[in-house]
Amino acid sequence: MKLSLAIFRSIWFQGFALLLITAIVWQFRFVRVGPNLLADDACESIVHWAGAPSDTSILQAGPNGLVLTKKPQGCSVSLSKALERIEGVRFLSVRADVSWENSRAKDPNSWAQPRIVILGQDQQGRNCSPIDHGVLVARGAKPWHRINSVLELPPAMKTVRIYIDAYGTECTLCVNRLRVEAVKQRAWFVPVTVVLLGFWALMLSRMMTGMIAERLPLVRAFSLACGILLGTWHFVFPQGRTMFRPFVAEFFLGEKIAPPPTPVSPVVSPAVVSAIRKGPDAAAPAVGQNAQRQPRLRTLLPPPGVLPAMLSPAPDVVAKAPPQASPAVSVVTTEPEIRHGMTQLQWLRDLDGRWNFQKYNFTHFSAFFGIGLYVFLLGGTSRLWPLPLAIALLGEIIPNALYHTWDVGDWGDVTANLLGLALAFLLVKWLRARWSVLRLRRSAIADPSHLPAASGDA
Repeated sequence: MKLSLAIFRSIWFQGFALLLITAIVWQFRFVRVGPNLLADDACESIVHWAGAPSDTSILQAGPNGLVLTKKPQGCSVSLSKALERIEGVRFLSVRADVSWENSRAKDPNSWAQPRIVILGQDQQGRNCSPIDHGVLVARGAKPWHRINSVLELPPAMKTVRIYIDAYGTECTLCVNRLRVEAVKQRAWFVPVTVVLLGFWALMLSRMMTGMIAERLPLVRAFSLACGILLGTWHFVFPQGRTMFRPFVAEFFLGEKIAPPPTPVSPVVSPAVVSAIRKGPDAAAPAVGQNAQRQPRLRTLLPPPGVLPAMLSPAPDVVAKAPPQASPAVSVVTTEPEIRHGMTQLQWLRDLDGRWNFQKYNFTHFSAFFGIGLYVFLLGGTSRLWPLPLAIALLGEIIPNALYHTWDVGDWGDVTANLLGLALAFLLVKWLRARWSVLRLRRSAIADPSHLPAASGDA
């Protein structure tokens, strides 16, 4: 029993449990709010796509999906499809089975590769797309596998199109079972995330409290935990993204939503009416200025004093239900989310691009230099170095593993991260040494009878 309690209280067990719960919450983050915005056979026929060439040597469609081929010195292939009625939709989920071969980019346009992207325009027809819009950017070769991304649309985006492109020097891109669906965050996601962050902060505080030997260890440990979580959120996961990837093949979006039935115009049979004959004893209608004119044809009961004769037989007509108003066809079947502005996120991206000295980008170096100063100064000890080091390394490993964006420049980013931490570590160590010397001198001046011991004395 004591061993079981010790395991549950172990910091490693708590960390693993929090990681597992965080991954599960992330996988269930989104839920469908509408049906597929593309036809179910969108990958089996080229009639659904604008810009589809008739050359079967570079574009084919069938039960195995779309096959786009870019030959060396040949024409590129670009297919597009407008996504209708996405007003008010904040998140779009894109899923597909894909494979590719011999994908080589044309330098320096590294984006010119086999890809699937979401682009759009605002009300004035200007480009207005998600900051991260590359659902797929293919490199090299990869067999069939499932991809899934959820993109956050900007508020000004009015028209949305999905593109399947075969760019680059040469490539063969295969796409099948493509689905684009409106999704939203589950109602419990935000409060559960807040609770999880609280547990992460408590666990990190507990782990660091024993390392802080100076005053107010609990307060300083909690402040350090919040700073570590903020750095992890921004540099490691989920980062400042407008496109979200699952940890496994795809998000768990719940049951698929069937499209609404196509409204059918009801066939209304014509009304059959006949003239009313007067009987022999029927009173004549009043004649005069105040007399009301009676219609010759009527389908309602006659007024008092007029006896209806036998109605003429009507032709046999199949009885049909009265027509009912059909509801307007809507893609989104449940309430979507309100789109959020992306001005601050775009400002941070622009700052990253401008923080240069000649041809060297100092964003990573300055950021981790600041993280190092915060951890080592507030913690007051160098024993906390594994925490900022983990952020420096995972900040490149995790995003590149999720988004498949690793290139040579990432090695430079890792180096800049480590150099920033190392400089902060050495600077804080030097400052603490100087502070210790100053304190000894001040104590010696205050009490000359107690001189500081020489460094070589026992």
